[in-house]
Amino acid sequence: MKNYWRLFLSLLFLCSALSLQAAVKSFTESFVLYTNSEGLTAAYNEGWCLDGKGSGTFAYYSSRSATFPDALTDGTVTMESDWLDVKGANNNKGAVFTVTGISGLKLAFQSGSAATRYVRAVISGNSGTNITLLGGSDANEAGVLETSDLIPAEQYTITVTSWAEETCTSGADSRLYYVAFIANSQNLPNAAYVYDSQYSNYSITKDPVYLTLVKSFTVTTIDANNYNSIPGTYYKESLKEYDLVVASESVASTNKFGIALSDLVGKVPMLNLKAFYYGSASWNWASAINPTAGSTGWNQIIVSDAFKTHSLFKGINSDGTITLFDGTAKTSNNVQSYTSPKEIIASDEVLATNASNGYNAIHEHKQSNGKNSYILIPLSYAAIETLTPDAKTLITNTASYLAATKSEYTVPAQVENPVISYDTDNNVTISSPTHGATIYYSKDGSALSSSASVYTEGFSLSTTTTLKAIAVKEGMLPSEEVSEYIVIARECGPQVLDPERLNRGAIATYTNDGMLVNWRWLATDPDDIAFNIYRDGTKLNTLPLSSRTNYLDAEGSVNSNYTVEALSAGKVVETAAALVLEKGYLNIPLDRPQGGTVQGSSYTYTPGDASVGDVDGDGEYEIILKWDPTNQCDNGQNGSQNYTGNVYLDCYKLNGTKLWRIDLGVNIRAGAHYTQFMVYDLDGDGKAEVACKTAPGTIDGQGNHVIMGSDDPTADYRGTYGGKKGVIKTGPEYLTVFEGSTGKELSTVAYEPSRNIISDSAWGDSYGNRSERYLACVAYLDGKKPSLVMCRGYYTAAYLCAWDFDGKELKKKWMHASTVKGQGAYGEGAHSLAVGDVDGDGCDEIVYGACCIDHDGSLLYRTGLGHGDALHLGDFIPDRDGLEVFMVHEEKSAAYGFEMRDARTGEILSGRKMGADIGRGLCADIDSLSRGAEYWSLAKFNVTADGKYNNITFDCNGDSISTRRPPVNFRTYWTGNLSEELQEKGIISQWVNKTSNCSTLTDFVSTYGCGVNLIKDTPSLQADIFGDWREECIYYDEATKSNLMIFSTPFTSPYRVPCLMHDHIYRMSICWQNVAYNQPPHLGYYLRDYVKNQQSNPTGISQPSITEEQSNIEIPFTLISEGIVIRYTDMNNTSCNIRVYSQDGLCVYHATNKFQGNGEIKLEGLEELKKGVYLLSVVADGVRTVRKIIR
Repeated sequence: MKNYWRLFLSLLFLCSALSLQAAVKSFTESFVLYTNSEGLTAAYNEGWCLDGKGSGTFAYYSSRSATFPDALTDGTVTMESDWLDVKGANNNKGAVFTVTGISGLKLAFQSGSAATRYVRAVISGNSGTNITLLGGSDANEAGVLETSDLIPAEQYTITVTSWAEETCTSGADSRLYYVAFIANSQNLPNAAYVYDSQYSNYSITKDPVYLTLVKSFTVTTIDANNYNSIPGTYYKESLKEYDLVVASESVASTNKFGIALSDLVGKVPMLNLKAFYYGSASWNWASAINPTAGSTGWNQIIVSDAFKTHSLFKGINSDGTITLFDGTAKTSNNVQSYTSPKEIIASDEVLATNASNGYNAIHEHKQSNGKNSYILIPLSYAAIETLTPDAKTLITNTASYLAATKSEYTVPAQVENPVISYDTDNNVTISSPTHGATIYYSKDGSALSSSASVYTEGFSLSTTTTLKAIAVKEGMLPSEEVSEYIVIARECGPQVLDPERLNRGAIATYTNDGMLVNWRWLATDPDDIAFNIYRDGTKLNTLPLSSRTNYLDAEGSVNSNYTVEALSAGKVVETAAALVLEKGYLNIPLDRPQGGTVQGSSYTYTPGDASVGDVDGDGEYEIILKWDPTNQCDNGQNGSQNYTGNVYLDCYKLNGTKLWRIDLGVNIRAGAHYTQFMVYDLDGDGKAEVACKTAPGTIDGQGNHVIMGSDDPTADYRGTYGGKKGVIKTGPEYLTVFEGSTGKELSTVAYEPSRNIISDSAWGDSYGNRSERYLACVAYLDGKKPSLVMCRGYYTAAYLCAWDFDGKELKKKWMHASTVKGQGAYGEGAHSLAVGDVDGDGCDEIVYGACCIDHDGSLLYRTGLGHGDALHLGDFIPDRDGLEVFMVHEEKSAAYGFEMRDARTGEILSGRKMGADIGRGLCADIDSLSRGAEYWSLAKFNVTADGKYNNITFDCNGDSISTRRPPVNFRTYWTGNLSEELQEKGIISQWVNKTSNCSTLTDFVSTYGCGVNLIKDTPSLQADIFGDWREECIYYDEATKSNLMIFSTPFTSPYRVPCLMHDHIYRMSICWQNVAYNQPPHLGYYLRDYVKNQQSNPTGISQPSITEEQSNIEIPFTLISEGIVIRYTDMNNTSCNIRVYSQDGLCVYHATNKFQGNGEIKLEGLEELKKGVYLLSVVADGVRTVRKIIR
């Protein structure tokens, strides 16, 4: 048990503190690796010894008999074998070792010829330490290199080379006999060193107290950060086995494990370095005090006269005043102290006081039997690296003195491991065989974390989870942490994460066939939700509508008033008046900005990209519109005149009310790549904010300048670079969050990174083309709340910076930087991005072109396929787990011109190498005869001499289904069937399976005079803005450019689908749709499978089967015409759930009641049901009774 705990704690430290790229050998005992083929092969297979050339094949001197010094004794060893050949030239490093847990190293070697050769061992630590050993040897006698200055907690990489001269300039052969890895002698006393890896600026490898202790103790490091929880405190029991416990000052006084250390006083020898544990919120022993930094004596102690000869001060020459810190850390705390001791330590012997304030510094708390003493030496970590040699001597003396007081210790019993059980319905129970044990558990996290829960009763799981649990009991060793990976079969449907509080969104659209009323089915609606439709107060439907969310009223007109009524449990829970789209679209008059002239060039304004968000919390989306000047252009466009007009953002309510206008100013360029505005509720208050890049000159929606510090709001930073005028390459750059309802600036920070974070040459041009390429998105990086992610660069260097907004200020979460070609996101980005939980960890990742950034800002993968103009993320292959990405690529040398890949791993599933720039591509489920989504691109196949070629459409598996292709811009849900339609240049068309042609459904340009985004051929926005699940399209009128026109579908649909905005991947895609080259939104699930499941079980409630068992419920009649009565007996205020199901499983009636004693109730309202057979289900007191009833 003793070895088990030391190994467990050591491994836990290593796993949490080190980020390892290769296998690391952790030594707990000294080990000699004889570098012959047998030894090296074994080490190589374990992964911690690598061939220096990277080939996996070591070079040997064959069959050499040699005598060399024994690694661990004073004797010699004679062996005949093949020995490792090392050389400095030709990159022959022999072998490279990656190890931890060692305090020393010894290497034996010999020259490969009669001449003296020099072997060099470079020992590099992960904290930046670097030790070089160098020695010479001839062919007659083995040389030895050794050091005892290594730190067991540090990870080392050891590289051995051989040279012809001591200056190490010309490589020459030597043979290496062994490498001895020296762990602390097992005869040394054992110490546990408690520290916190998350403590500010702390590094254990630079902690002189720790480095002092490892010279005389076998030290196990205990990271208190891993035990900062109630269950974690139980692990203090495992520390009682040590000869000494040392509490570093580098643990917060609020750390729960640190606070629990007080329970060990008197039970194990302890050295405490932190006086601030004594506070009332921790140990409650005294009041801790720091003297004034830099004051006289603040770095010293004064030894009490009675204790000047105490063994603690042995070997320290002083007159009673001992300097513990060298005085260079003048602004930091040095020696701590305490005053007003409580009863527990009031009578303790005070060995030394603080030389500055005279308060108590060192004291000893003894037990009556003289065992397990406790001593405080209060050393502030703020200056710990300036400890004097006398201080280190004091530490050594104190540790030895305390360890000598260790009493006998009997290891207590260990709590038995908890048992995790679950059934087919994913109901989980956790038990412990140890009576009285408390169980802590966590989902997808350590059971030792502060978020772990106490297990009190069973629970159910809804998502695939790794469940972890431990069992603890006072006076016993905690159990091992057990885990169970519980797979929840993926249900095809929306991923509902933090759904917006939307209203019913009812609309009545004029069509040639009458008024089409449709409304939202919210993912948050109860299972039994159903609807009634009223025109001018008259109900139109006979039975509540539960299988669809639209109703065509052939008798209605644009002058009719429509109301949608929602029912649950047979009661009205909501009524909503429908917004009338009297021309087939909703018209919003715009306040078009005045045009202007810049550098002699005139311009006007055109409505550009738009987004939606509920800025005032009323459940209805508002429109945020970007105005583009007609002279918008990229920095990289040809021509010397590149000045642009200002960019404006407007906010409009659906009734046409303009809420505000933001002027981004002269220092924000107009063009597709510069203003990526995010509209979303970033702080969780139910109201959306607007965030975008700003600069001096920006004016918020209240008419106030957005400015930081002393920046000049009137400055104009446009200039000439690379022969291009009007380019903005200097001046401050900001990121601003605006209040959605007013346009008022809420928080502004410096945009990170700035454009000059790297040089022009590193970006790749001198005129700001690559440095001024921006993307943005919103992502739930922690799986709980939204973060704003602003991006810069994708042709070369790429940066992504994540921010959190709490309603008052922006706080940086992390920044990803890829600046090295061939690594990370460098050169992998696209003119768009996508967001979703691609790896199933519950947190969003960012698909950044041909690579993916994990939720913590690290690289999840890169494909190396490079930049592209279009990408798509969704569940495109429904018979395959997880999500997929379809992307096209610009690099002619790319291994794939277009590809379908696994969104989690980057594995290429299908695609083609094209050797050309593939500028556009689309993925959508357009063909009902082909399962899954289809994909196609602008790639040209089978090009003939006369320039004719085929465009191939592929199924989701990469097989060709047609030599024709549809448009490549946007997909949309427009008609009433489950196929997706295509949208490009203001035309919605439909793929015809049999002919592989596209037929036009709606032409917004020719029919309604709409204008289209000239750069992107897209609508201003496509999203599920109101009405049912079909998507709305926002265009503007081309004639005046002063109206927005929001079009909704004119088609009926027999299907009920939740509001698309409640699917997380879809909602995040609406946020990023406006960035750079707009890409269409996609669902995170396969719609056809979802609807198929809905049709077989519309409510998601399993249809009951008829029961015959006896219960306290009786249903005497089966004919509804005779009245359905439920009789009950012996009930005690029992809740009763009553449902009636149709034969296809649809719940058509739902009611609840309370039963008391004996009686009966008659069900009302069943007469409206259609004729047929139904099942009546009554659940009372946990017993279900089901009978057939007939209408």
